[in-house]
Amino acid sequence: MLVPFVTEYVMMRGDLTERMLAVYMGSTFLAIPVWVLLARRFEKRKLWLFAMAQGGVGFGMLFWLGENDWPLMVASSVIAGSAGACGNSIGQSLKADLIDLDEHRTGERKEGAYFAAMSFVNKLGNALLASTAAFMLAFTGFVPNAEQSEGVKFALVCLMGGAPLIGYAVGILFFSRFRFSAADHARVRAELDARAAARAAPGTAAP
Repeated sequence: MLVPFVTEYVMMRGDLTERMLAVYMGSTFLAIPVWVLLARRFEKRKLWLFAMAQGGVGFGMLFWLGENDWPLMVASSVIAGSAGACGNSIGQSLKADLIDLDEHRTGERKEGAYFAAMSFVNKLGNALLASTAAFMLAFTGFVPNAEQSEGVKFALVCLMGGAPLIGYAVGILFFSRFRFSAADHARVRAELDARAAARAAPGTAAP
């Protein structure tokens, strides 16, 4: 959402807006199979922690963005975009693992509840971002289609670079406490499969 403002009023290259977005989205798309391959060798939770740190660095680089600094924005887009692909792939896989854990503990499958909760949080985050960005731009005196003050430019790089960096740092702090490993999931999955096989066995009463 902020890319058009940053490219036009901070980088002074509004003509590169679509290209910057394409670099970010392209990096995200191309990195998905890479994260999937890495997940076959490394713990998914550790990969996501690494990706959070990578995303924070990628967005944080924009804090130093200035006029015509398109190479810096390209580098930021590649780093942050490829990091975001981890959450869109490995993150979804971890959510499925947690659904298995919840079934192991409660005996119920709750895919709908988990997907609804995650979708709600994503939409809430987007809404907060949009409202915060609009408030900050108005507060700092943003004027469309005009030369912006240094205060407005600083607010833009803070919103696009500093805010994600802080957000990822908080995410790392909380997610670092996540201890459900691949070995734990394998044990849970084996027990769930055993329960299902017992229920399906002839002459076995349903629990």
